[in-house]
Amino acid sequence: MSYSVKLLQENLDLFELVLVDIERAWSELGNENSIRTDFESKFKLLDAGAIRGVILVHNDLPVGVAWFEIAEGDHYGSALFHAVDKDHRNALVQAFVETGWSKGFVFEIIQFDSHFDFRDALIHFGLLEKERQRMKIDIPSDYGLINAKPGITYTPLNESPADILGQISASAHGYRQKIEGYHDFATPENRAEMESKLRTDQFGKMVPSACKLMSYNGDPIGTITVIELTGWGYDRIAWIMDVAIRPDMQGFGYGGDLVQRATYGAKQAGIPAIGLGVTVSNQNALRLYEKLGFKAFDYFVEFIDYRV
Repeated sequence: MSYSVKLLQENLDLFELVLVDIERAWSELGNENSIRTDFESKFKLLDAGAIRGVILVHNDLPVGVAWFEIAEGDHYGSALFHAVDKDHRNALVQAFVETGWSKGFVFEIIQFDSHFDFRDALIHFGLLEKERQRMKIDIPSDYGLINAKPGITYTPLNESPADILGQISASAHGYRQKIEGYHDFATPENRAEMESKLRTDQFGKMVPSACKLMSYNGDPIGTITVIELTGWGYDRIAWIMDVAIRPDMQGFGYGGDLVQRATYGAKQAGIPAIGLGVTVSNQNALRLYEKLGFKAFDYFVEFIDYRV
């Protein structure tokens, strides 16, 4: 098939024809509310450059749209794909990949039909896939605080230098860095920079009562960072951005204690639920969160574009 590719921001009239098909797919998924207003609110981001998109054209008709939305931090984003016919899916992904917009990013894919064609095409064109799931717990009204283990003390995270947190977190995530490609966890300096941004509420309002530095006999060994979000049916939900235990102190239950203390801190702040994202292949983490009462509620896929 012969295709041409046009920039979305210069051809919104063509996107209208694709949007009609997106609304059809959205309705067939069982949704009664219109998705059109959600798209219209995104058009402002096109002008600001936070969204870049392409329209795939075949026989002078628009047959697909792909856009890339950049999240805070300049290393994370989401990619939306929709083709009006399955025969155009591979070409749509190729057009997206050839823009180079996703290079150096970790991104989640968004689609409106149940199939694996977009995922398979992204893998074919050289991107790395990672299966993830979101988990949460509705915090019980009688949720109590466990006693700290011998030698363990907790201090507010915002009273601790960001570079200390960077060292702990980067070392804890070190064994996965090359696989996962997460820029903010790649080095202690990157993680410290992320922490500094978190403290200015760039990603969401921090929850001070849930953010802790854990020390053992005065030596920092663990950290947990929690922000407040709106989503997934909650006006307020606490979200664990990072939990890390220094590698030489892992295996003693300290990670579970940190999550439990953060959950209690979220309750203190009047937040009814707390959640997190976890890699499906990380079975140790999954077992820990399930033991603490977290339940999976959303499965999603991330891609890492590490192409040079």
